[in-house]
Amino acid sequence: MLDAEKFKKEVSYAGEYAVVRDAKFSPEDLLVKAAPDEISQRLAALSQKGLETATRNKFRRDIPYQPNFTELNDIQTALKPFIEEVRAKVTMQGSQYTSAWGLEEIRKEWTRLGGEAVEVKAQEWYEANKANF
Repeated sequence: MLDAEKFKKEVSYAGEYAVVRDAKFSPEDLLVKAAPDEISQRLAALSQKGLETATRNKFRRDIPYQPNFTELNDIQTALKPFIEEVRAKVTMQGSQYTSAWGLEEIRKEWTRLGGEAVEVKAQEWYEANKANF
């Protein structure tokens, strides 16, 4: 902090923002910050175990992100309501609509919308960008 007045005016009001604070957090903090009643403490203990499990392994950076190009976005937009309709049939309309039937219908719609060409383009994008993952 170089200028106390400027800090007070421009930064100190935002102390609740974790980005601004230099705070450290540990799973044990969940128990300390939880209400003292039994249910809150049990929930905090379970959350602590979950956080410890989640942070035990190093975050994987080898999982690629999705390419962003118009053709893929257009197909995803068109496919979403169709997928929701098929899911509804499979879960609500009886045994004539099996999960295998639903998957096959979605694959047919993907192909009809030009999904195979998008797969080729996505693979080209992946090959060109995989060094960045």
